[in-house]
Amino acid sequence: MKGSIEEILNELGWDNGFRIPVSNEDNKLLEEKIQRNIKLKNNLHQDLVITEDRIKSIDDYLKNIKIQHNENQKLITAYLSQIDAEKNLNKIAENEDISINQEIKNFEKEKLEINEKILYFNNEIDKLNIKIDKSKITVLLDKTKLLQIEQDLNRDEDNEKILNKYMQLDKKKWKELELKRQKLTSDLELYKGSMDKLLNEIRELEIVLDRTSKFYVQSLEERRQLIDRWTQSVEVLKQRDNGIQETIREIEILKNISRDQMNILDESEEFLQVQLNNNRNIEYTIKSMEKKLFFDKEEHRKIVNNIAIFETEYKTRKKSLQEFSRKIQQLNNDIKITNNNIIMKNKKIHDCKKQIDDLKIFINDIDNKSLNTDDRVKQLESMIENEEKQKVLIKREKKRLQDLILRWTNNIIEFENEKKIINIQKISEYKKIEIFSLNKMKEEKKLNEKYNIIRNLDIEIQKCEIYLNKNNNNETDKSDLERKKKIIEQLEKTMADKLSINKLLQNHILNLQKDIRKIQNNLNNDNEELLILKNKKQNLSSLIEGGEKQLKIYQNLNEEKQVAENILLLRVTQAEKMMKNIGNKLYNLELYRLQIDAAMKERMAEIKVQKEALNIEKRLALNECSELKSTIVDKNTQIQHLQLRYNNVITTLGNNEYDGEPMTTTFIKIKNAQEKYSLQQQGDKLDETIRKTEQEICSLENTLRIVNACNDKYKNTLQPLNNSNENDINEEKKINQDMLIAIENLKIQKNKFEIIENELQLLKNNENIFNDNLSKLEDEKELKNQNIYDLDKQIFDQIEKILRADKSLKKLYKDIQLMYENSNSNIILLQEKDIATRELQEQNNLAIHRITEFIIRHVEAEIYVKKLLTNKNISIPCVQYLKSSPSPSLCESFKPSIASSSSSRISNNKAFKGWQKVFSHESSELKCKMNFGIYLPQQAETSKLPVIYFLSGLTCTEANFIQKSGIQKYASDYGVIIVNPDTSPRGEGIPDDSEYDFGIGASFYVDAIQEPWKENFKMYTYITKELRGLINREFPVSTSQQSIMGHSMGGHGAIMIALKNPGMFKSVSAFAPICNPIECPWGKKAFGGYLGTDKDSMSLWKGYDSTYLAKKYNGPFLDILIDQGKKDSFIEQLMPDKLVAASKSSSSSSSSSKSSSKTKGLTVTLRNHDGYDHSYFFISTFIKDHIKHHIKYIKNKK
Repeated sequence: MKGSIEEILNELGWDNGFRIPVSNEDNKLLEEKIQRNIKLKNNLHQDLVITEDRIKSIDDYLKNIKIQHNENQKLITAYLSQIDAEKNLNKIAENEDISINQEIKNFEKEKLEINEKILYFNNEIDKLNIKIDKSKITVLLDKTKLLQIEQDLNRDEDNEKILNKYMQLDKKKWKELELKRQKLTSDLELYKGSMDKLLNEIRELEIVLDRTSKFYVQSLEERRQLIDRWTQSVEVLKQRDNGIQETIREIEILKNISRDQMNILDESEEFLQVQLNNNRNIEYTIKSMEKKLFFDKEEHRKIVNNIAIFETEYKTRKKSLQEFSRKIQQLNNDIKITNNNIIMKNKKIHDCKKQIDDLKIFINDIDNKSLNTDDRVKQLESMIENEEKQKVLIKREKKRLQDLILRWTNNIIEFENEKKIINIQKISEYKKIEIFSLNKMKEEKKLNEKYNIIRNLDIEIQKCEIYLNKNNNNETDKSDLERKKKIIEQLEKTMADKLSINKLLQNHILNLQKDIRKIQNNLNNDNEELLILKNKKQNLSSLIEGGEKQLKIYQNLNEEKQVAENILLLRVTQAEKMMKNIGNKLYNLELYRLQIDAAMKERMAEIKVQKEALNIEKRLALNECSELKSTIVDKNTQIQHLQLRYNNVITTLGNNEYDGEPMTTTFIKIKNAQEKYSLQQQGDKLDETIRKTEQEICSLENTLRIVNACNDKYKNTLQPLNNSNENDINEEKKINQDMLIAIENLKIQKNKFEIIENELQLLKNNENIFNDNLSKLEDEKELKNQNIYDLDKQIFDQIEKILRADKSLKKLYKDIQLMYENSNSNIILLQEKDIATRELQEQNNLAIHRITEFIIRHVEAEIYVKKLLTNKNISIPCVQYLKSSPSPSLCESFKPSIASSSSSRISNNKAFKGWQKVFSHESSELKCKMNFGIYLPQQAETSKLPVIYFLSGLTCTEANFIQKSGIQKYASDYGVIIVNPDTSPRGEGIPDDSEYDFGIGASFYVDAIQEPWKENFKMYTYITKELRGLINREFPVSTSQQSIMGHSMGGHGAIMIALKNPGMFKSVSAFAPICNPIECPWGKKAFGGYLGTDKDSMSLWKGYDSTYLAKKYNGPFLDILIDQGKKDSFIEQLMPDKLVAASKSSSSSSSSSKSSSKTKGLTVTLRNHDGYDHSYFFISTFIKDHIKHHIKYIKNKK
């Protein structure tokens, strides 16, 4: 519409903008006013936009300031909390100082006490020394007396005896005194050692105190620095608050200005509306004119189009007529040529008939001829044999290299083990050396003591010799001498032995040091050999990879050669047939026919070869496609990782304060620009204030100069004080006061100037920091963009490759289809079906693996997913079933293997030195194949062990408990066999229900009596009789040491079986069991389906309900442990409290009877756990407690 209006206005002559038709001067004036108002409006609109932008920037700045204010408040609160923490630390340090001072005082007291003791002992030693001296003096006196007595003894023999007695008594006293002295010396040494220890401890405490004091001083300095920083930040905040107040004032002024301008705008808009109403009427007339024009133009266009269509039809009809004429001429010519050809061919047929008659005679002669092609066949066979030999040699080399790698890896492992053993030996030898050094020290001490004893003995010997020289005639002296000589000889022998032992020890130490050096050298050599072996291993692995590549190349070459051989064989056979059928003189239609047949056969052979080549190319293309897909997946994962890194960086940056959206680089740049702008404004303001202050300072300096000049002049004009007036004195005082005030103002202004300069420097530093951060962020962004660009490039290349591969595949597919159309063979169809089935299988495997991953991540959905899959006869792959260990069964050492019977082993995996096995066997009770898992710990190889049966819950198999519970560790620790059967019969012909809580996976461990369940669903008898009998027969199980446990539906089964069969199991435990199935929806549905819904079947229902069985229980003592999670979503259906109440009522009735004792009765312990649900995470947390519970009753009770 706008375009049409402009065209009409141009036609009318209104080219230069909007103009009212000029008829009067009033219209001219109106037009000029409108133009002025429009200009005014534009200017005002621009001003409004600018003011709005400014207001927005101010609002943003206010928001930033508010955020900074909040952050500062947070910092202040953190600072206050830090101060409180510091105060607490100070108090703790003061308390520690007080305790340390008390300890020091205690140590000083102990030191004083020890010093007093030492003085006391020293005094006693001095006293003893005095006594010894006195005894020596007495001994000397005794010697003199003895000499006199000896003289007297020569006279009297009786006196001699008395003297000998006195001598012996003196010797005894002397020995006692010596012993006392030795004891005192040993006590002294002990006290000295204790004193040294105490002194060392005191020194250590002093060192610790010094360190603590240093650390305390450092922390105080750091806190002071922090306080200074906080004060600076608080001052900066105050200045910012002042700036905010100034900006608020400016905003108010701007608001007033905007209001005035808005009033002007309103007036101008009212005027404009009046003018617009006038313009609308004009526009209405213009629109009507435009409509008329539009209709006229459309009619014109239609006419032009019709003319063009008629012209094209005329041209096409002309061309078709010309072509028809040409075709008629060609047909006439063709008819003439065909008539001539028919005549010529009839002649040729007549001639050929004659030749055929002649050839029939000739062919009969040629039939007996044959050519030898055996030589060529032999050559081809020899070529094939040589290639097969090369294949065999390559395979042998591959096996040899693999064996070498295995050997080298085993050698490396052995060398590493030897290295560990040598290190252990080295450590033990070092320990021996330390022990020998300690023994050496002890022996040296003993030797020194012996040397002292020998010296003392030498002194005594000398004394004794003097005494002997005097008393040569006495026989008693001779006997003493002989005895002493013997003692001396013994002492000498002991000395010699000790010295020899010392030498031996030294030699042994030297030998040990040599051995250690040798071991170190051997270790270094072993390390070098290990490095060499590792290098060899790498070389061998590279050789193997190269060999595998060469093998593939040779295989491809072999395939090509085989194709060539097949072609040659076909050609040979064709040649043989030709040689049999054709002679040297055949030149007729039959020869042509044979040639055509041979060419056709060659073509067919080539087509087959091409088919095989195309199949090979297709396989290669599929392999390339799979490789490309894998690379695409890798690149996608890389992209995801990079995106995650990018998202992490963005999350670390935080969210936008205004929109709540994540931070972006553009937002950071804008924010930094805004901050720069605000900082520049602040800097400009500070520059202005600095200039003002400088001007004020200059003015103050000038005033001071003037004042000084005035003062000088005033002093010159002053008269002596006696002649001065009071007015002059007052004036002088005033001037001095003004001087002081001016100086103070100068100082204040200077301080302000310094503060402003410091603030400027801080702002500049902040600006530099912001710029650095910005540059870093930009660099990071560039790097990320580069990485993304590289990744995009790689992805684009990969996509191009995939497209090329797809194109080549499509071409190949088209070629194959053409070949199929030409050949009419079913082989290509079969190949296509085979490829399609393979692709479907791959897709199905991928889908199943994704489902398994989903189940692992989301355990809650496992039940529902498995139920859906079982309805569609799809089984999820199990980790236990994928791998099978080649090791033999542990049961072979005890009884014949279970595989020898109707059962077979599915999997066998080592775990915690034991074996986790899964078996399947034909069940006579359930009339289908049943799986059960069994964990055999290491102890089962030598003896029979107790067994615990675990019954799983709804929708579970035997695999769930094996993979998720983690029971194998505790079973191996406590030496217990664990058996876990499947939850229900499975397979073809087994009836099932669409719901997860009934049918397959939901047997409720009862014997069904209703159709169609009664033939297969007999899980109660299967577990109590068939499975127990099989386990007792085939495995090393103690029949008298058995317990049972379960989870959910399996918990119901475990408790129910134990209560129905008193004495069969020693103990029971359950995780979140269904305790009262009669009262819950699960139980009602299952019992109604399996047992019936009439009144007679209610008694059967009660026979499988744990609460009713608990009330009537009258068997041996049974301890039941139940663990229940409080966040269990099925707790309303489980009802464990009812079982507890039923057990209490049964225990009270049993206690009232005469036979109440610990050998009979029932106890139920219910443990509720916060935060736990119904999953296997809950089971794996408390499985150890349940094993311990069972071990109390089944271990060591035969």
